Amino acid sequence: MDENQGRWAAMVEQSQSGQDAYVWAVGPIQLADSREHARAVAAELAKTYRPTHPRRLRRRSVFRHGEDTLFVLLEGMSSKFHLRITVVQLVADLDAEGRPFEG
Repeated sequence: MDENQGRWAAMVEQSQSGQDAYVWAVGPIQLADSREHARAVAAELAKTYRPTHPRRLRRRSVFRHGEDTLFVLLEGMSSKFHLRITVVQLVADLDAEGRPFEG
């Protein structure tokens, strides 16, 4: 598929506290017009997205991992959480029978 075709987005994955462990959850998926637009959206989300935890944010550190992934470390008063924001391209959207999904 051509780099400029398809549906692009910035996808947030975030750690959430579970009963005895941290689990990953998919956060918002922000649609974009192109890969470059999705990269700009991802950069903005890395600086501004406010997850549930930590409740009292003290520090936010943003790291780039390759061209399409940002890792965000969030330090609260007594705990650390993290986000991963990735530029993604929808390559298939299928129903249970494997046909194109008609929503």
